[in-house]
Amino acid sequence: MGGKRGQILTDFLTTLIVMLIITLIFAGIASEKYISAISQTEDARARQIAQIVALNVNAVQRAGDGAIIVVSIPESVTRAGDYNVSIYPSYHLVEVKYAAISGSRSFSFPLTTADLSGNLTNIGKTFTLRNVDGQVRFA
Repeated sequence: MGGKRGQILTDFLTTLIVMLIITLIFAGIASEKYISAISQTEDARARQIAQIVALNVNAVQRAGDGAIIVVSIPESVTRAGDYNVSIYPSYHLVEVKYAAISGSRSFSFPLTTADLSGNLTNIGKTFTLRNVDGQVRFA
């Protein structure tokens, strides 16, 4: 009778261990998918911010002398919050850098003009763009 009890206990423990392993595998897959979804969301937010800045710079430049636009961009890209927007006139790019779950990331968007002046790095969340004699100025 002791042999049957031992066999039942062994079968139960084996089944329990197999179920635990399967659960851990599914949890790992779900976690990976969750992190991937968050990363895609963060990339989309960074892309949107870069586009907002670039499209407004391009619009002020096309509008001609005297054009003014006040631009507001979102407070955060990630749950951590902070990000930096920099403009590189010589490369005709707006770049958004941020800390993501998967490490430091960046996204760039093209500009049509290189004639820019003002604070072009660490741009604030609200800023004014002015076209002065064809040059876009950040204030």
